[in-house]
Amino acid sequence: MKKCTQYAAAVLIGLILTVTTLFVPVRASTTTEVRNVSLGLPIRFVMQDLSATDHDFPARVTFSSPWENPTKVSWGWLALDLTMFSLLAMLVIGQLERNKKGA
Repeated sequence: MKKCTQYAAAVLIGLILTVTTLFVPVRASTTTEVRNVSLGLPIRFVMQDLSATDHDFPARVTFSSPWENPTKVSWGWLALDLTMFSLLAMLVIGQLERNKKGA
């Protein structure tokens, strides 16, 4: 696989993994926590106010529609998360390529 294709694949995988982390449930025990839910892993990069809907506490919440719930994105933390996942994907792809050449 050409290097350019490897980098593009790594960034695409990093983007998919970054977006997927928004749907990892977060526990909210109080109304205050529901008003300021931080989402994303390993660094929280999206904050949402999910208080518009009723919750039984403790609640497990995930990313919800930004049109219905006020949402803030920390673009710096998002870029850092994307970079970390992309670098991890590059390492895995590089290792797979080395194993394929050695076999």
